[in-house]
Amino acid sequence: MFKILLKTISVTTLALAASLTQASSIIEGAILFSSFEWSKNSGTLTIDNPNVVMATGAFSGQSSVSFYDLDYSPFASLSTLWETEDFSFAIESLSIVSETTSGLELQGSGMLSDKAGLLENTFGLWAFSGGRMNWSSISQAADVPEPATLALLSFGLAALGYSRRKTK
Repeated sequence: MFKILLKTISVTTLALAASLTQASSIIEGAILFSSFEWSKNSGTLTIDNPNVVMATGAFSGQSSVSFYDLDYSPFASLSTLWETEDFSFAIESLSIVSETTSGLELQGSGMLSDKAGLLENTFGLWAFSGGRMNWSSISQAADVPEPATLALLSFGLAALGYSRRKTK
């Protein structure tokens, strides 16, 4: 009875440790929107009829995009600035690079989400300049397992080894 319990604990511990070390992938690639009409009025940017002109990585195959008005001066965060068929983007920071009567340059950072939930939310940079808007991900270092995960893995291996030794 003890041997069966010990094997069950060791297999369960190993499975738990393995599941804790697996992480979903970040969203990688870049997307460029251009050839759209834009206007600014009292600190609000409006983008109409945007086009996806380049899409790489996870964005490949994205063909349509919708933009929501952006209050940039003063900045008011949005739940979503733009969305494609598979992704949505929310701005976290914004800075005005330059603004003239006929031009506007903005840049900042934000979080991109996969609507299907298969990929991790990914931090990235965005920029708006006249009739162009782009987004690209920031590459992140690989996840390092937590000490608790390593302890669980070690415990599971030790218990499995002990149970094997007891059977001989």
